Amino acid sequence: NGRINTAGFVASTLNVPNDAFMAGGGMTFKGDSGAGIQVLGSITASDGDVVLIAAMVDNQGHIAAPNGQAILGSGGEVYYIPDGQSDIVIKAPANGGGSVSNSGTIAAASVQMKAAGSPYALAVNNSGLVSATGISQHAGRIVLDGGDGDVVQSGTLAAAGGSATLNGGQVTVSGTVDVSAPTGGGRIAVTAHKAATVTKTATLKASATTSGNGGNITVKSQGAAEDAGSIEAKGGPQGGDGGSAEVSAPQVAFGGTVDTTAPQGKTGSFVLDPADIDICSLLCGTSALTIHIALLTTDFTVTATNSITVNAAISSAATNNLFLDAPNTTLNAGISLPNAKLEFTNSTGTNTGTVRSASGATISANEIDLLGDYATVNFAGAVRDR
Repeated sequence: NGRINTAGFVASTLNVPNDAFMAGGGMTFKGDSGAGIQVLGSITASDGDVVLIAAMVDNQGHIAAPNGQAILGSGGEVYYIPDGQSDIVIKAPANGGGSVSNSGTIAAASVQMKAAGSPYALAVNNSGLVSATGISQHAGRIVLDGGDGDVVQSGTLAAAGGSATLNGGQVTVSGTVDVSAPTGGGRIAVTAHKAATVTKTATLKASATTSGNGGNITVKSQGAAEDAGSIEAKGGPQGGDGGSAEVSAPQVAFGGTVDTTAPQGKTGSFVLDPADIDICSLLCGTSALTIHIALLTTDFTVTATNSITVNAAISSAATNNLFLDAPNTTLNAGISLPNAKLEFTNSTGTNTGTVRSASGATISANEIDLLGDYATVNFAGAVRDR
């Protein structure tokens, strides 16, 4: 039941020079302490920031900074500027490793949860509610940054019309991230050094809920990316175009849903960006059924660094278009889009690569475009451009 109510609040188990603290400018918190900070009650800063810096920071209570930032930082050397906008900088990890977690509620104009985590260790964990409302000059912003450590988001992140950024070694999203707003969707960026996972219980939303364009959602990894959740970047019901979404990694598995529709505007786009991809039947990384379902609610682009192989038939009666962009595209099964466009593109270079179809693979679409200067084009199956 403990409560702190003040204009602004800073607490740390690290050291900061007295003159730097009293000057009110940028401050460096530094030390070898392995002690932590745990919030079980409530902290409210009516005009400024709530800043908690230690080796371990754990909020199980309520933190509010309606006109400033809520900052939870783990490190052995941390730089902080009390201007209500700047990022904290974790210059060195905490002694013995550190972490930041929230199972309570955090509500502020902007929220940062950061740790200089170690590889394969959980650095940032949110299972509670984090809300960033923004102020008149700036949209709300949420940052979960684990450095090389893992980030787990199983709770709710909400920043209407603003941004939510999740960065770490391995990033797992199984909860809700919502940057939708009446006048337009915001931006969600999930970025991992090793692996990004969006589970089937996850929802990523960046839609306009009244009138405006859908926002932008990206899930990217330098290693592998798996998305089985729900992605929404819809245009407003009273006006506006659909937004954009992308899942990108050398190894990609996509089994989720995506909706970039716009009742009064243009449907948005979805991009799947692997090194190589095999579009196959059920129970595989990316199935033809998944693409069929996605084409009901978005234009769908597969942009592969090396190759696209279609081993299961793709069909859709929707008007949304399918784009296949790779140096080498092989169709071992057919594609049928009677009301939409099918486009083959080789955007990696000129007079390189191949596009070919097997004798039993029929290609049928309202419009078929072959763009890019392929070295070899061989459609052994039937081609029907309506």
